[in-house]
Amino acid sequence: MTIAREPRDNDWADDARCLGVDPDLFFPERGETHAGLKAKAVCSACPVREPCLGYAMTYAEKHGVWGGLSERERRALRRRGWRAGDPMPAVNLNTGGGDEEARRTPARVTSRLDAVVALRARGVPDLIIAGTLGMTAGAVATAPTRHAALEARRATKAG
Repeated sequence: MTIAREPRDNDWADDARCLGVDPDLFFPERGETHAGLKAKAVCSACPVREPCLGYAMTYAEKHGVWGGLSERERRALRRRGWRAGDPMPAVNLNTGGGDEEARRTPARVTSRLDAVVALRARGVPDLIIAGTLGMTAGAVATAPTRHAALEARRATKAG
């Protein structure tokens, strides 16, 4: 006997940045941190990250990167009682790799500039960052300067 379910609401997927990207990137094998990092970088700049994560949480997706979060991160979110519509958690690009300071400091990504800075700190080549985030190599090269200026403006406003 088969139990019928309502169709899943995933119209948002037509606007996802991962559309056309190799799906294997979002379902890395255990230990493939570089693939998971690239998937999270794609998600960090996605306009439909929130409904994607909501979908994964609603339907208890157990595998892959959804809404910028790994299976482990989604389990932790579920234990804390997160529901679709709650504030979005930042994408965490702290996967090890890179220099010692980068490994100790979690990289919380809320923009493409944050993603570029975090990925560069972990030693990901500019051309891979550009391709993953849909940016030009020139934009990736100038991102740290633009990011520093933005952070300085935020600090001035806060202070």
